[in-house]
Amino acid sequence: HPAISVWTVATMPNGDIVTGCSDGVVRVFSRNESRWANEETIRSFETQVANQAIPSNCSELVGDVKKTDLPGPEALERSGSKDGQVIMVKTAAGSVEAHEWSAGEGKWVKVGDVVDAVGQNQKQLHNGKEYDYVFKVDIKDGAPPLSLPYNATENPYSAAQRFLAENELPMEYIDQVVSFIEKNAGGVKIEQQSQQFVDPYTGASRYQANPTSTPSSNHTSYSDPFTGASRYAPVSNHASATPPPPKPANSILPVKSTLSFKQANIPAMENKFKHLNDGLSGDPNTSSLALTPLEFKLFNRSFALMKAKAHSPPKVPAETSAELSQKDIDIIADVLARWPSLQRFPAAGPYHVLTKTQKVALATIAFNYSVVELVGKMDPLAAPAHVSLVTLILNNEKEDNETGYRALVALGNIIYTTKNQGSLSEVAAAAYKPLLTNVATVFPEERVLNLVQEIKALLG
Repeated sequence: HPAISVWTVATMPNGDIVTGCSDGVVRVFSRNESRWANEETIRSFETQVANQAIPSNCSELVGDVKKTDLPGPEALERSGSKDGQVIMVKTAAGSVEAHEWSAGEGKWVKVGDVVDAVGQNQKQLHNGKEYDYVFKVDIKDGAPPLSLPYNATENPYSAAQRFLAENELPMEYIDQVVSFIEKNAGGVKIEQQSQQFVDPYTGASRYQANPTSTPSSNHTSYSDPFTGASRYAPVSNHASATPPPPKPANSILPVKSTLSFKQANIPAMENKFKHLNDGLSGDPNTSSLALTPLEFKLFNRSFALMKAKAHSPPKVPAETSAELSQKDIDIIADVLARWPSLQRFPAAGPYHVLTKTQKVALATIAFNYSVVELVGKMDPLAAPAHVSLVTLILNNEKEDNETGYRALVALGNIIYTTKNQGSLSEVAAAAYKPLLTNVATVFPEERVLNLVQEIKALLG
């Protein structure tokens, strides 16, 4: 792509692939020639891609590779080992080009020129892509070290999983690799990124609930660059009239602190919302569904409040100092409920069409509702729908461990609450057990396995 980064990728029912990039352009790729652009447009696109500049660290190094060690143009005469393979080639003029192997076309395609980076925050290149770090990892004696690329705003578990998969290493080493990354990434902390914009499609933090065996009233907030929410930071149990059953050491449940979405592109959200409303008001058939002047004023105030909350530190907007009342929230809910489903995407769509970002956000909302239920403030009539949502996520999520873990904590809170209330039936307990076993199989990492074990202990 002739852009700095690709932010999202989706597939169409007809098999076409759609991409959204940092240059604000949506592009559609198809194998059906009838839907191809004309030759002039395709040539223009390929020229833009070929002229894309990829920064390197200095004039003598390309990432962790010396330019003198790079192959010449003759490397392009050999076929690539797999589709999408990227190699760097030194030209006769001394410049470095990045080429990607296209298995469909059976040739190398130039994807950019590698140039010198500018500024202090220089990146390193690995397989033609930019990273904040490229570590050298010794796997065994006598074997050359392997390169482990990592970005400071990246989920260490994602980087570790990618590293192990690319090098065909066992996944049981994932915690060791994560520990190596956290130790060698220069002390970078997720919360240090909180005042910077984070690409919601490339960054993520890992939810690792803290043990509650040691009571503490100190809450620490960590910024999740993937969803803008805080990292799970459970609080200790306070004394109550009916104390909960004793918990084993290092237990996680219950988790009582909700997560907030404190990082978001709110101006873009506001513009999109107003665009959708304009579309409704401009059509005689839907004009009655558009915002009234009073509702429009309320939504403007809501966006102003969100911008203020997202500011670090939070500030009071000049327009108003008042928080939203329950009546305000009810009006907003009524507006969204009356809008057509096409204007309420993606909530109206099936789970499998959600992006990774949206899945994490959905699991976070499900978790927050479990906290509401935990403190006894949920409408009993809404509880069955909440359980259905959590089990839907756990039954369908097969790829993103962050989504799975947040939904799993939500389920743990639900079971903890219903058991303490004496409303956990044997039928429900029996239904939860195979679901928990499946989650542990899909996401066999330590935090998931520990939580599954604790929830099963609650079920008895």
